[in-house]
Amino acid sequence: YDLSMSSDGILPKLYYSDTNELLPNQENLYISNDIFSVNNIQIDKHVEDATVSLQINNPNHYLIQGIEIDGLNIEITKNAIVGDVSVIEFNATPIYYFDSYKLNKIIYKIDESSESLEQDMSIKLDMIFYKTLSSYEDWQNVSQTIYENYLLTNDIDFTGKTFNTKVVFNRLESADAENPYTISGMNLELSGSTSYYGIITKISSSLKNVIFKDISISNTSTSSNSYVNLITYTFGEMKNVTFEDINLNLPSKKYVGIIGNASNTTIDTITLNNVNVTGLIYVSGFIASYTNSATQYL
Repeated sequence: YDLSMSSDGILPKLYYSDTNELLPNQENLYISNDIFSVNNIQIDKHVEDATVSLQINNPNHYLIQGIEIDGLNIEITKNAIVGDVSVIEFNATPIYYFDSYKLNKIIYKIDESSESLEQDMSIKLDMIFYKTLSSYEDWQNVSQTIYENYLLTNDIDFTGKTFNTKVVFNRLESADAENPYTISGMNLELSGSTSYYGIITKISSSLKNVIFKDISISNTSTSSNSYVNLITYTFGEMKNVTFEDINLNLPSKKYVGIIGNASNTTIDTITLNNVNVTGLIYVSGFIASYTNSATQYL
């Protein structure tokens, strides 16, 4: 074996038998510097929080001081070493309402008198949280940049109100699948250049069991722009959605439709009722353009 690069953290390489000539095509393989590894995750998920237990390999019996998880507030309730395993239990409440979260850091000490050290991690914790969407005020707090999950728990009527546009969702779903809730009364009058302008910019995972009703978007300026829609982009799943009394009056715009582009979207059970669309080219009553999408029932 060639041990010459061991001091640089590279595993020994093989020689030809009884020679000092290295075998060809041996890549540098680095010795892991990771002190900890997670070997078991148990999650007891509730509506508004979760209890999580982590079993972390800790052969050196170092003192784990804490952990960091993106998007969660955590309160550690148990921190014990059993054999060569640290058991960390904590309560988690969402800061952001995602499908999953990442354990990105373990903070530890070698002993009580040493300084705190950190090991970077990349461990996925699967637990879906939903934020409630039940009022005009809730809609006004939906982000334009952070893709969160929202559960529609009430009809929301925007008639006569100014409302935020270009909002984004990871999931937008009604709490009651049998009796979907309605978003209605949105009237948007635009002017000038308005490319890639949607009431909703993107839904990245699912749109399910929602009714959109009495919604109008207009821009009669002569500037030729693309993608002015109720929803600019969809991904993932679209199921049991109704669009009723929708008017898009955009005579100089391209890619005009309720949805601008459905990319990698599975579409199932969509109802269109009294939809009127005016555009320049690439105009559709539903979706203006597709990318790797499949319609099951429309």
